Amino acid sequence: MQENAQNTPAQSDTPQSVSANAPQNKCDTAQPAQASVPDRSCGAEVVNGAQAARQSTSLWRAAFRATVPVLCGYLALGSAFGLLLNAAGYGALAAGAMSVVLYAGSGQFLAAQMLASGATLVEMALATFFLNARHMVYGLSLLDEYAHAGKYRFQLMFELTDEAYALLTAGNVPPGADRAKYNSHVQLLCHAYWILGSVIGAAIGMLLPINTKGLDFSLTALFITILLDQLRLKNNRLPAIIGAACALVMRGLLPDNMLLGGMLLMLAVLIASRRGIERYQEGAVR
Repeated sequence: MQENAQNTPAQSDTPQSVSANAPQNKCDTAQPAQASVPDRSCGAEVVNGAQAARQSTSLWRAAFRATVPVLCGYLALGSAFGLLLNAAGYGALAAGAMSVVLYAGSGQFLAAQMLASGATLVEMALATFFLNARHMVYGLSLLDEYAHAGKYRFQLMFELTDEAYALLTAGNVPPGADRAKYNSHVQLLCHAYWILGSVIGAAIGMLLPINTKGLDFSLTALFITILLDQLRLKNNRLPAIIGAACALVMRGLLPDNMLLGGMLLMLAVLIASRRGIERYQEGAVR
């Protein structure tokens, strides 16, 4: 009896060997008993993956086509900014880093000029805030868009620019496409164009002796263009007159700190006269 018990093979080894040889993936070779039954789920996964890849490529193409005008403009303006920043003593690395983190075209032009003039960080921060305050108005009109953007929400908020806003509100989303994903592609491409232009401009300035005289006026020219466009609407004229008057007053009182003083005075006057301005604008609309 003892000899028979010793010669009997262990029963616990058989399940272990079977589980070790069992397929680990449902797309692996089927067991012999099921070899005659094809696993259709594997082919379906491959087809779905190929379709998703084609749709993604098509969406990127559509986003690129929509942003070609922005590409042309951002390469030119970004290069001008890079040249100005290089003239202020900062190279291509600084231009690229600022474009990645700040990403505010007019704000970056202003920062380059203020760095060259030795402005303080407080002045630069306030100037950039007031300059880009219009983005808050843009954002309010896109609240519903952001509410349904899911994982793209914060990217869309951060990369919002004047040009991106125009593209987002143009309604050129391809039929059947994920709107949030398409907008994400559009804004990501615009951001990449600006970074590329900034680095190219700064690199050219480092390699070639380029006279940047007149480039610093590009920001002023941009502001004048924006102002003239805004003045076409009658309800924008009173705030513009108040802003110009405040700037002239601080030019005489604080010539060395006219920008900071002018912005603070404008803010105080506009807040104090808000109701009167609103009544004026309501009458202008009528």
